[in-house]
Amino acid sequence: MNFVAVSQSNYLPWKGYFDIIQNCDSFLFLDDVQFTRRDWRTRNQIKTPNGLKWISIPVQSKGKYAHQRISEVEVTDFKWVDQHLNQLKENYRKASNFKEVYPFIETLFKEMKSLHSLSQINQFSIQSICDFLSIK
Repeated sequence: MNFVAVSQSNYLPWKGYFDIIQNCDSFLFLDDVQFTRRDWRTRNQIKTPNGLKWISIPVQSKGKYAHQRISEVEVTDFKWVDQHLNQLKENYRKASNFKEVYPFIETLFKEMKSLHSLSQINQFSIQSICDFLSIK
C-alpha cells in the first residue's frame, strides 16, 4: 500500500511536517490553492530571549490577495533573507549543534535570494532540509 501526503508549502515548517514527508511514499505540494495572508506560508516564529518573535517574508501588496494562488505570490523585498539569517544566528548561536548546522542554514538562505516566488522559496527550503536530514 502506498501512502501519499499532500500539503501546502510552509516557511521553515515544524518537525511534524518533516515526519509526514519521511513516513509517506509520495509527497505533493498543494500550492495551486488560494493564498491566505498572515499564515505559515509566509511566516514563522523563532525563540528569542524575550519570547517568541515572528519572522515574515514580504510579499505582494494586500490588494492582490483576493484570488491569488500560493504559486502566484511573489516576494517584494529580498532584505528579509539577511535579516532572518542574522536573527537566527543571534538567537540560536548558543544552541547545541549550532556550529554543525549553521553553515547549512547560511548556504540555504543565500541560495533563496535567487528565488522570486513564495512557493519556490518554501519548496526549495523544505527539499533542502529533507536532503540535510537524509529524508527521501
